[in-house]
Amino acid sequence: ISPAIVRRTVDLLYERQRYLEADRVLQTFQQVHQGSLPAEFRGVAVGLALRTKDYEGALELARAAVEESPDARSNLWLGRILQASGRLDEAENAFREAIRFDEAAPGPWIALVRLLVQDQREGEARDALEELQTHVPGDEQALVLARCFELIGDDEQARQSYERALEERPHDPRALWAADEYEFRRGRGAASEPMLRALLEQGDAVPADLVAVARRTLALVLVVRGGFAEFREALDLIQRNLEENGNRPDDLRAKAKLLATQPIRKYQREAISVLMALDEQVPLNATDQLQLVHLYLAIGHWPHARDSLQALLANHDDRIADLAFGVRSMLAHGEDSGMVVQWLDRLAELGADSRLVAELRARMQVSRGEFETALELLSTAVQTATDAADVHQLALAADDIAGKLDLSGRTSLARPFAALAATLYRRSAEERPADVFLLARLLGRQ
Repeated sequence: ISPAIVRRTVDLLYERQRYLEADRVLQTFQQVHQGSLPAEFRGVAVGLALRTKDYEGALELARAAVEESPDARSNLWLGRILQASGRLDEAENAFREAIRFDEAAPGPWIALVRLLVQDQREGEARDALEELQTHVPGDEQALVLARCFELIGDDEQARQSYERALEERPHDPRALWAADEYEFRRGRGAASEPMLRALLEQGDAVPADLVAVARRTLALVLVVRGGFAEFREALDLIQRNLEENGNRPDDLRAKAKLLATQPIRKYQREAISVLMALDEQVPLNATDQLQLVHLYLAIGHWPHARDSLQALLANHDDRIADLAFGVRSMLAHGEDSGMVVQWLDRLAELGADSRLVAELRARMQVSRGEFETALELLSTAVQTATDAADVHQLALAADDIAGKLDLSGRTSLARPFAALAATLYRRSAEERPADVFLLARLLGRQ
């Protein structure tokens, strides 16, 4: 088997996040070579092992690399894998060994500071930060210091260091991208936009992978700002990535997110098509699946929404918010047994807020026509509610149930729920004055 073809195949699968397939190709290649793996494959092999959470396999490869070529790079890799597997003492030794091999390299210093912060040793992290300034070259220092200050949590020093890096290297793609990432991580999209545009204006001077990431980030900044013109520009940015780089999962996912922001059926249907194309390349993650549910609901296709919802919660039944959303969605469409009961039981197993579970069980009983049981569930939950926010939420639930019963012409059944809601609004209004207006609205319906 040609090593060049194998490497290209593995790289393409890795880019498309098909890690298990890439790992199988690499294992087959290793068997052909009687268990040994050429040195040029070890980096990607370690990456795949980490992606598939095979920490022991990754460690074996990294230790072999250190034995064969003991240098800063191999020790840095080893340290990162040890850190990922929770072996912090050994990871620290590997990072310090990497520094010993190359004191001027920024990577090992940043890795060491990150580990010390993770291990809650801020004093030692600051000591390392001071020491690195005597070893890392001046033209690299500002960016390294900025990242380390950020890791320590010193936002002011980090901001000043990023500004210094931009002053010293205003056209350096790495400096622009690092500063932009910092602003973006802090939720300051307005500050990151000029840097992203400056980065993209440099054309061929910027590596293609960085261009793709910068376009995706700028697209997100634009769509958060709002406005149809910004949406169109954001979509054009992602489309350029797709045209230049093929249907990479990150770009397909970004396109679906952009399209889903528009309350227009044409775009919502297109977003569904994009997610289906993504699913052909890589399994949809929980966020993708939840977005698909919302899109089907938006276009009014409940059967597909239900199927997607069940697929989501079959694979990810440990997320309380998603389970609650699933229960509400099923009840809203008249489905009150089977999966609804299972998801409610799972919510209780996960230790979800008892008020939330009681409210959802009450709504299920209403859906089944068991109104007295529903009222009893809400009333019991009120007795254990000590927080004004919980009382407020129970009031909203009782109010909502009463309103829906009223609208369906079942006024007599609505009255007990309306009375409970009124009592709860009066109680919660002592700490939440705005609830007086909700009470007035409720009484105005009577």
